[in-house]
Amino acid sequence: MTLRSHLITLVLVAVLPLLLFSAIVVGLAADSERDATERGLRATGRAVSSAVDHTLDNAIGALEVLATSELLDGGDLPGFHKVAARALEGQRGWLSVAVVDRAGRQVLNTLRPTGAELPPPADARTVAAVLARRLPIVSDLIASDLPERAHVVVAVPVLRGRALRGALLTALDAHDLARVLEAQQLPHQWAAAIVDGHGVVVARVPEPQRFVGQPATAAYVALTARGDSGAARMPGLDGVRRHTVFNRLENAGWTVYLAIPTVTMDAGFRRSLVTLIGGGLVFLAAGIALAVVVGRRLTAPIVALSTAAVRLGAGQLPDTPPGSRVAEVAALGGALTDAARRRREIEGEREELLARAEASRERAALLAEASRLLASSLDYEATLERLARLLVPALADLSVVDVVGDDGEIRRVAAVHADPAKDEAARELARRFPPDRRGNHPVARALRSGRPELTGEISAETLETIAPDPAHRELAQAMAYASYLVVPLIARERTLGALSLVSAGSGRRYTAVDVPLAEDIARRAAVAIDNARLYRQSEARLRAAEAVAEIGGFLNQALDPEVVGRRIAESVRGLLGLGTSLFCRVDPYTLEMTIVAGAGAPIPGFEPGTRLPAGSATVGLAVRERRPVTTPDLLSDPRITLTREQRTLLEGLPYRSVLAVPLLSHERVIGVLALGDRRGRLFRQEEVLLAQGFAEQAALALENARLYAETRDANRAKDEFLATLSHELRTPLTAMLGWVRMLQSGTLDAATAERALQVIDRNTKLQAQLIDDLLDVSRIVTGKLSLELRAVDVGAVVEAAIDAVTPGALAKSVTLERRIDAAAGPVWGDSHRLQQVVWNLLSNAIKFTGSGGRVGVTVDREDPHVVVRVADTGQGIAPEFLPFIFDRFRQADSTTTRAHGGLGLGLAIVHYLVTLHRGTVTAESDGPDRGATFTVRVPLAPLRPTAPAGTDAATGVDRPPPLAGIRVLVVDDDADTRDLVTAVLGQSGAEVLTAASAEEALDTLARARPDVLVSDLSMPGDDGYALLERVRALGLDRDGRVPAIALTAFARAEDRARALAVGFAVHVPKPVEPAALVEVVARLASR
Repeated sequence: MTLRSHLITLVLVAVLPLLLFSAIVVGLAADSERDATERGLRATGRAVSSAVDHTLDNAIGALEVLATSELLDGGDLPGFHKVAARALEGQRGWLSVAVVDRAGRQVLNTLRPTGAELPPPADARTVAAVLARRLPIVSDLIASDLPERAHVVVAVPVLRGRALRGALLTALDAHDLARVLEAQQLPHQWAAAIVDGHGVVVARVPEPQRFVGQPATAAYVALTARGDSGAARMPGLDGVRRHTVFNRLENAGWTVYLAIPTVTMDAGFRRSLVTLIGGGLVFLAAGIALAVVVGRRLTAPIVALSTAAVRLGAGQLPDTPPGSRVAEVAALGGALTDAARRRREIEGEREELLARAEASRERAALLAEASRLLASSLDYEATLERLARLLVPALADLSVVDVVGDDGEIRRVAAVHADPAKDEAARELARRFPPDRRGNHPVARALRSGRPELTGEISAETLETIAPDPAHRELAQAMAYASYLVVPLIARERTLGALSLVSAGSGRRYTAVDVPLAEDIARRAAVAIDNARLYRQSEARLRAAEAVAEIGGFLNQALDPEVVGRRIAESVRGLLGLGTSLFCRVDPYTLEMTIVAGAGAPIPGFEPGTRLPAGSATVGLAVRERRPVTTPDLLSDPRITLTREQRTLLEGLPYRSVLAVPLLSHERVIGVLALGDRRGRLFRQEEVLLAQGFAEQAALALENARLYAETRDANRAKDEFLATLSHELRTPLTAMLGWVRMLQSGTLDAATAERALQVIDRNTKLQAQLIDDLLDVSRIVTGKLSLELRAVDVGAVVEAAIDAVTPGALAKSVTLERRIDAAAGPVWGDSHRLQQVVWNLLSNAIKFTGSGGRVGVTVDREDPHVVVRVADTGQGIAPEFLPFIFDRFRQADSTTTRAHGGLGLGLAIVHYLVTLHRGTVTAESDGPDRGATFTVRVPLAPLRPTAPAGTDAATGVDRPPPLAGIRVLVVDDDADTRDLVTAVLGQSGAEVLTAASAEEALDTLARARPDVLVSDLSMPGDDGYALLERVRALGLDRDGRVPAIALTAFARAEDRARALAVGFAVHVPKPVEPAALVEVVARLASR
C-alpha cells in the first residue's frame, strides 16, 4: 500500500469511534447547556438588577447632594429653584424636583414658577414615609392618563445634624428605567421587566408601551413571594412560555425579572444533534482529503530545509524552516532553527549595546549642558527658562518648571513647547488654569508626595481627573498631550517645585527607564534654585541688618512718636516689599489703639488719627495676646474682631494678609506695627523676626520719647511747684509777720488787735494745712499713710465736712445745698480721711465758685457703693486739663496771674485716699465757666462689719475664720493680683496655693488637690479657659470636680456666658471686694 492509502485508513479508524462518542456527549451536553444557560440568565439578571439599583442610587445621591445646599438653610427658595432647575437639566429621565417642609406641604416645584401656589404632593404616602423614616424612599409606579407620563418618585430627607428640615423629591420617568433595560443589550427574544412592590410592571423590554402599568401574572407574583431571587418556567403576560429568573432590588421593594423562551433555550440541543450528524460526514470527507494532501506535502519540509541550510552557509539569516512529522527531518529543522535564532540574538545584542552607548553619550552631554546652564546665573527663573528650552525636544515636546512660592502656592516659571506656535497656548494654559496645590494635578501630587508622577498613556479619564474644568480640558486636548513624567525638585529635604516632561506629537511614551535621568536633572535644578534663594536671603538679611542699624541710629535721636511711626512703617514696608503698613499707639491701660502713621497704599477708614477699639482687627488680637499675629485673610479669620464698618471697608481691598507685632515696654503694650499685603500671602518666620526687630527699636524710641517728655514735664512741674510753694508760704508769712510787728509795737487799739489775731490765726491754719498736705503726699510717696478702719456713716462725715466749710462759703456768698440719703448705708473706712476727702472737694468747689454761685452735695446708695457727688457752678475745667486733674502739683493755672492759691495737692490726696478705700473718684466738666462735678464711689461695708475678724458679732467670742481648713489654688500671671488675693483669702483662714501660669497650676494640681480654683482668664500661653479644659480632660480633679471661679477683668455679658459654658462655677469681674471674694469662695467650698 502507498503512504496515501495508509493515511486514508488511519482517518477512517480515528473518525468513526469519535462520531459514536460524540453522540453520547451531545446528550450529556444538552443538560449541561441548559444549566449553563440558566446560570448565564441568573448572572445577567443580577447585572440588570445592579444597573437598575445604580440608576436609583444615582438619583438618590444627586438628591442628597442638592439637599445639602445652604440655600435651603437660609430659606432662599428662588435661589434653590435655579439650582434645582440646572440639576434637572443634567439628569436624564427626571421630570421635576420638588421640596416639601416638615409638615409635608409642597413649597417648591420646578414645574411651577417660584412663588406660585402649589398643590399637595401627588404621592403623599411616599412623602409621609420619607419624613417618618428619615431615609431615602423609592415609590411604586404612579400611573398617568398617558402611558408615557407614568413615573416613580424618589425622595430623600433634608437633615441638618439630627434636625429634619423637610424632604427633596424627584419624579423619575418610568421610560427612563426602560432605557436602563435596553442599555443591557439583551439577546433577541429575551424579555426583561421591573415590577414594583404591588406587582405592577414599571418597565419592560421589548414592547415597553404595551405592558407598563399592567399587573404581573399571578404565577410571577407567587414566585416572588417565596424569596429575594428564584427561577421557574411559566407563561408571561404575552402568553409565551418562558424560563424566568428574578432578583429583588436593594433600594426599593421592586423585583427585576429576565426571561428566555423555552423554545430558544432547548434549541441548542436540536442544533447540536443536527450538527453532529452533518459534521461527522463532513469531517470524514475532509479527513480523507487531508490524507491525500499530507502525503503530497511530506516532501515539502525536506526541500525547505535544504534551502535554509544553503542560506545559513552563505551568512544570511534564513526564514524558520517548516516542521515535519518525520523525526529525522524534524531534528534537522530544529538544528537549523537554533542556529538562526542564535545568530539573530547576537545581532540584536550588538545593536542594543550600540544604542545604549549612544544614549549614554547623549545623556552625559545633556547633563553637562544642564549643569553649565544652572551654574551660569543666580537668577534662577531665567536659568530655569533656558533649562526648559534645553530639554525640548531632546526629552520632551513640552517642558514645564513650577516652583513653590513663599505663600505655598504653585507658580509657573517656564513652559517651552517644541512647536513655537504652541508656546503661547502653553503659557495661556498656565495662566488660566494654574495647578492647585490641593488638587489632582500631577504637579500638585508630586509636590505633596515628593515622588515622581508617571503616566505612559494619557487616557480620557486621566485627562478629566487632571482638568475637571471643561475649558481647561478643551485646551489640553488641543495640545494633544499623550504622556507625561513629573519629578519634584528637592534640595535639603525641602520640595521647591517640579519639572514636568510632556510628549505630544512626537509619539514618545515615558516609562520607568526615563525616571533616573529626569530625577538627575531635577536634582541639579533644585540645588541651583536653593543656592539662588540662599543668596537672595543672605542679601535680604544684609539689607535688613543695614536697615535696622540705620533706623536704630535715627530712632535714638527721634523724640516725636509720629516721626518714629512714619519712619518705621516706611522702612519695614520697603524692606519686605509689602502693599501697606500702619503704626499705632496703644493706651497701656484701656488697650485702645490710635493710628499714628502709615506707609504705602492708604486704607480708607484706617487713616492717621483713627481710633480703634480695644481688641479690634488683627492689631487688637496682637495687643491682647502680646505676641506677633499673622493671618492670610483677616476677613475669614475667626480669631479677629472687626466692626461692621471696618469689614465693609476692607472687603474691597487686596491687602488682607496681615502681620501685626506688638511694641512691648516693661511688660506693657505701648504700640503695634501692622503690615498688610495681598490676600493669601504667608509671612515667613524671618519676616516676623525682622518685624519684631523693628518693633523693639520702635518701642525703645517711644519709651525714650515718653521718658524725655515725662522728665521735661517733671522739671517744669517741679519749678512751678517750688515757685508756688514759695508764694503760698511767703504770702501768709507776710501777713503774719506784719501783724506780729504791729502787735509788738503796742500801738493798736483793741479792735485792731483782735483783727490782727484773727488774721494770724487764719494764716497759721492755712500754713498748717499746707504742711499737712505736704506730709500726706510724703506718706503717700513712701507708702506710710495708713487707715483706721471701722464702720463709717457717710452722711455724718459729709455733714461734718459741710459744717467745716460753711463759714468760708458764707464769706464768699456761695450757697451750699445738700441732699443726704440717711439710709445710704455705712462704709468700711477711716472717718477722718473720708471727711478730709469731702472737705477737700467742698473747699475746692467754694474756692473756684464766684459770689452768688452754688455748691451742691448729694449722698446716695447705688449698690454696691455709696456715692458722694460735689457739684458747683464755678469756673469749670478745660477739657485738655481734665485728664490730669488728679495729678500731684498740677494746676489748671500756674501762672503769676492766677486767681486762686494752693499747691495743687488737694485733689491728688483725694484720689489716693479714695483709692485706698477701694473706691473711685471722677471729675466731669462741660468746660470753662460751666461748673464741675466730682463723684466719689466707696464700697458698702460687709453685712457684719462691726465685729473684728475672728470674733462673733453677737457674743464677742472667738470663732474660726470663714475659710478655715479650705485650700484654694490662685492662678494669675499678675504678681500684684496674686499677692492681693492671697492676702485676702489668707486673712480669712484659707490655705492658699499660687501659680503664675496654666503649666504651674497643672503641676500644683498634680501635687495637691484644692477645694476651690480661682483663675484669671487672660494669661500668656494657655488662658483660663484652656486651663479648666485641661484640668477636666486630664482628670486632675480626680474623684470630684473642683469648683472654679473666673476672676477676670473681662466683665462683658458674653465673657460671663463663655466662662460659665466652659465650666467655671462663678464669674467674678475685677476689681472685686475682698469680702465678696471670701463669700464666693466659702459658698463654693461648702457645696
